[in-house]
Parts: sequence; structure tokens; C-alpha cells
Amino acid sequence: MDIFGNMKYPQTAKRLLNQLNIKELTLKDFLMECAYWALKDGFDELYPKPYPTPPNTEAFREYESLSLERKLKVNYDFFYKHQEINEYYQQKNFIKNHNNATLLWLKELQGYVPEGDSPSHQKIKNRILEFQAFLDDISPSVEKAKEVFDGSIVD
Repeated sequence: MDIFGNMKYPQTAKRLLNQLNIKELTLKDFLMECAYWALKDGFDELYPKPYPTPPNTEAFREYESLSLERKLKVNYDFFYKHQEINEYYQQKNFIKNHNNATLLWLKELQGYVPEGDSPSHQKIKNRILEFQAFLDDISPSVEKAKEVFDGSIVD
């Protein structure tokens, strides 16, 4: 976006939007072309964002050592006093949501690539597996909740 609020589109986007507008491409073809564009530009740099480094404070270590039940009972004043804990969890949650959104986007992207294009499907599948492996490394409190409720994670 420029300083006047106008969108600045790359040439590929302009070309694809124009082709869609003049009905040279169907929506299905447009989405397929966009998928190939995503695979070509920037896909190789697409990796799960790492979580932030936990704070190296006594308060954080104390909080982390609490059971899930005790964590739920911690007074809000504790987090006002030790804002680094709240900031850490906010950053971690933001990154987790970002990685989840990217995983969903990858799954959607895979649906736009024709079935016969095995190399592209494999490339996307490998990246999906990387994101799933990263996201499956879940927190101990989630593990404890799964254990208590005899649960499992489902999509």
C-alpha cells in the first residue's frame, strides 16, 4: 500500500486479476495459478515461526512449576507485577495462531493444485508436515488436560 492508501499489486497479481476480470480464467483456474505463484515466490522461505524465549526470571519459573489447577487460581495482580510473563504468553499465542493459520492456508493451497502434479503436492505436503510437527509439540498443560480427560487432539 502506498502513502495514499492505494494497493500496490505485483505484476503477477495484476495479470491474474485482469485475466479473471475479462473471463480469460475461471475462478478454479485463477486459484490454481495463484497456488503456483505461491509455490514459486517465497514458498522456500516459509517455515514455522519459532516461539519466543521464555523469560529468565524467578517469577516465571515459579509460575511454570505450578500445576494447571493452581495456574488457573493465580491472581491477576501477579501478572501486573510480572508483565514479562503475560507478554511471553501473548507472543507465544500470537505465533501459535500464525503458524496454525499458515497450516490451514497450506492445506487449502494443496487443494488448488491439480492431482496430477505430484512434485508440487509433495512440496506442499512436506511443508504441511513441518508445520504439523511444530504445532504438535504442545505444552505440558495441554498434555495434562489430555491425560485428565482421557482425550486426544483431533483436526
